[in-house]
Amino acid sequence: MHESRLGHDHAAHALGVLSGWAEEVAPSEARPALLWLRANAFEMLGNVAQAEAALQAAESLDPKWPLTLMSLARYACDRGDSERGLALLRRAEAPADDPLVELLEEFRPAPHPNLGRNDPCWCGSNRKYKKCHLHGQQLPIEERADWLYRKAMASLQDHDRFTVQVVKAASARLSYRDDPRALAVVFSEHRLIWDVVLFEGGAFENFLTLRGSLLPEDERLLAEQWLLVKRSVHEVISVRSGEGMTLRDVRTGELKDVRERAGSTAVRVGHFYCARVVPAGETVQIFSGIEPVSAGQVDELLALLDGEPDPVELVEILSRRPDPA
Repeated sequence: MHESRLGHDHAAHALGVLSGWAEEVAPSEARPALLWLRANAFEMLGNVAQAEAALQAAESLDPKWPLTLMSLARYACDRGDSERGLALLRRAEAPADDPLVELLEEFRPAPHPNLGRNDPCWCGSNRKYKKCHLHGQQLPIEERADWLYRKAMASLQDHDRFTVQVVKAASARLSYRDDPRALAVVFSEHRLIWDVVLFEGGAFENFLTLRGSLLPEDERLLAEQWLLVKRSVHEVISVRSGEGMTLRDVRTGELKDVRERAGSTAVRVGHFYCARVVPAGETVQIFSGIEPVSAGQVDELLALLDGEPDPVELVEILSRRPDPA
């Protein structure tokens, strides 16, 4: 076992033992905090089922303690339950600009436009809408794919070795760009950096292993498909600005009709770009950002991608300015 992982597991076991021992001797008002600590130990060991159970036990003892509520809201997010997540965050008095609040609000399905809360549900169950599908609705998987991606990004920050990769990749990008922004801004905003660490760095596979059991079934299956997709170089064949584009995978020759609103406004027909083009329900989408590649870089980049590229090396190559067109 890798030394850092061994140390991580020892720390988790120690935290679990300490919190368990303290529960036996601590006053009752301290038990919710100790259960929260135990939940953190279970998470560190990759046991999310026991972690969630410990958090639920802590909530039953103190339904207002913010740390328990915030942790449970993340579980609700992973499960695709935006309503429960938002309810937990309201009880925790999380501000409206909290990142998890904003994420859950973004993917909150709209109520049925023609039904009141007390009307019979549209599904024919003879139950009231509020008791049946009001809080159980889901957006189509095409619309939730970005939510899945952002769940994985959030989990990346749980592990030191992946955050170290992100910082190194961000530093590599800045070293090739005359970018006046601070490292922290590049670290937080640039999807290429996060995506390379997620996939070439192994963080997405780690996320699926540890938290995949929490995901809705269609999201889990989609995540498994994403692990099979390789990053490649694509030539732009046509563009529908603000809607999408048709790309040709230079490696395979396959044509892909991509739904991409923002990226389609910045690409040019006949030019080359590096991206991970992935399925998302009935659509094909890009969540990794689109990096311009000069014709002279194509062969070098494909050779690198055909192996097992180091995340920092890959970001470094993609951060070089392409040759003038």
